[in-house]
Order: sequence, then C-alpha cells, then structure tokens
Amino acid sequence: MIPIYIMPEVARPELRTDFYHADLVGWTREYRSELIWSLCVLIRNWVAKGMPDGSKKLGSFEDWARVTGGILEAAGIGGFLENLASWRSLSTSSNQDDIEVMAGLIKEIGIDKHFKAGELFDGIYDEATGNFDVDVPIRGRDKHTLKTQFGKYLGYRKGKIYEIGGKNVKLEATGITGGSVRYRFAEMGKRVTDKMANKTKMEARLEKSTQDERQLETA
Repeated sequence: MIPIYIMPEVARPELRTDFYHADLVGWTREYRSELIWSLCVLIRNWVAKGMPDGSKKLGSFEDWARVTGGILEAAGIGGFLENLASWRSLSTSSNQDDIEVMAGLIKEIGIDKHFKAGELFDGIYDEATGNFDVDVPIRGRDKHTLKTQFGKYLGYRKGKIYEIGGKNVKLEATGITGGSVRYRFAEMGKRVTDKMANKTKMEARLEKSTQDERQLETA
C-alpha cells in the first residue's frame, strides 16, 4: 500500500459537490486511451534517457520503486515516496498499543513456550469480573465470543516482529494440535545464536567422527 496526498481542505471531504470530475470512474473510462498514451509517453521518455534508476527505495518492492521512481524523476515529477516516513508515523500509536499488549502476553506465557490461543486466553481472562489482566483490544458479549475474538487477534498478528525490551520478538505459528493453532513468542536474536550453537555442536561431532575414522584406519 502506497500512501498519497489528498488535501481537500475541508473536514468532511465526502460531502463535497465541487469535484473537478463528478464521475471520475466514468471520465477515466471515456479517456482511457488518452491516459494510457500519456503513461506511454512518460515511459518512452525514461527509456530515451537511458532508463535511470529512481533514487527512492522501498523494502520488498525494490524493482518497482527503482522503475516507477526512475520514470517519474526522468519526467521531472517529484514527491515519489517522500511522504512514506510521515505516513508510517501515523501508525505509531496503534503499533505501540500492539507492543504493549504483546509485552503483557509475554509476561504471562513467557518466551519460547508453546501455547494455544484458548490456553493463553484462560490465563489472562478473569471470569469473575469479565476483564482481562492484559488490555487486549477486543470486545464480545460473552466468554465464548471473547475467546474467538482473541484467537483472531493473535491470528492477524502471527509472523509480526515486535521490539520489546530491546529484543526482537516474533509471534510464530508452530503447528496445529486438535484443530487449534499452536503459537510461541520467539526471540529472533536468540534463534540465530541457537542455530550457530547447534551448528558448532554438529561440526564438533563431525570432527570427532573424522578423528575416530582416522584412528581406525591407522590401527
């Protein structure tokens, strides 16, 4: 998703009636050939200038950013991806809410402990008061509904990495048991260290095996 600037200069832009094109979709259909021709002109201009790379980068969309940015910059059209940082800052508060919730869940379940959503739900839900020990942003009319919503909440966030207490922690789905997804919070840096340690142990075993074979050959 790429953010764009829309500046209607009114609080309720959906109530405007003075649009330049009252039926934008209809106008686009009517002038489709002219719009495509205009895009082709921009692309041909970029090709004629040696297809220079755009100056902006976007992770996971490097080729798209390089080509699209190059086409626009070759035509003297600025502003491509320049508002990305400010747009991301708008989501900081919601992301911070997520971090606080995840930190609370980790405090309850711990790191590298496998669990089902229902098990973690039972650990943080106070049936007597109907409240959560962790401020999870879900709503429901009863316990069953809340448990279902909590499962969806975790499902939407699986695979995401959060910086919590100076560590990168990922909510992983590790498999399915009895029809329910198993999760765990995995510390990313620790996983790399563990893999290196395992590799070192394997190398030590291989080295010992090689030494044993040499000793047998010598004997």
